[in-house]
Amino acid sequence: MVFDMNKKCPYCGKDMLTGELNGDGRSSVRFESENDKLSLLDRMVTEKGEVTSAKHTYMGKFHIPALYCECCEKIIIDAKVKKY
Repeated sequence: MVFDMNKKCPYCGKDMLTGELNGDGRSSVRFESENDKLSLLDRMVTEKGEVTSAKHTYMGKFHIPALYCECCEKIIIDAKVKKY
């Protein structure tokens, strides 16, 4: 997915920087609700909460396209999350 380079921050209206979140791939990128934490078993054997917009490389690393607002210190990503 490609973000619009002229994307404005929904909080302050200033231009956002285009980039990505990335990691070493030791575990899946997951979303966990404050009120519904995933159990250790869920993290190990299910796909619950997995952020499917995370693209993994053959070396296991992941990257997620993101927008960052330097003013608000907010990051915006598209996150398709597997259902609980």
